[in-house]
Amino acid sequence: MTSRPWGPCSYRTCFPSGRTAKLAKPARQRALLVGINDYPDPANRLEGCVNDVYLVSAVLQELGLRPMTSASPERSGDYRQHQGSIEWLLEGTEDHQQRFLFYSGHGAQIPDYNAAEEVDHADECLVPFDFDWTVDHAITDKWFANLYGQLPYKSQFIAMFDCCHSGGMTRGARVPRPHASGRYPAPCA
Repeated sequence: MTSRPWGPCSYRTCFPSGRTAKLAKPARQRALLVGINDYPDPANRLEGCVNDVYLVSAVLQELGLRPMTSASPERSGDYRQHQGSIEWLLEGTEDHQQRFLFYSGHGAQIPDYNAAEEVDHADECLVPFDFDWTVDHAITDKWFANLYGQLPYKSQFIAMFDCCHSGGMTRGARVPRPHASGRYPAPCA
């Protein structure tokens, strides 16, 4: 997890890339919906992901939330655009604010040969348009966990993944949660 050298400071965030930003006060509710039907290889193209985004968007709008969507039957952005959108979604989140992420597209597992890190020897990931079977062009579970692991305890974050291997996207993240006394538990060894 990236440390925050300035201590608890409102309207600042630190991204895994090391970039920091001073932000305007974020909205109380924010949602990001991503649907990818079109992949470079015709054999990998999907048909229902963009429609899923429209349906989830309609439900959220009925609840009074206007989501940012990234859904198009055509090319739906590269991994940098998707990482930037997820950073936008979570940046500056404060206590009592709500964030919602919906992803519909391909998911995959990339081999990870570091036995100390991954028991299954695989990194789970979301598959953007320019995916090439490397962590350099994927939204990995480690990157995602590092980002959402920085959210304040009293914020609410829902991530809904409609893709293969999505169960591992939130597993293993150590998000500290205080005991009833309000104190945080000691880190695991």
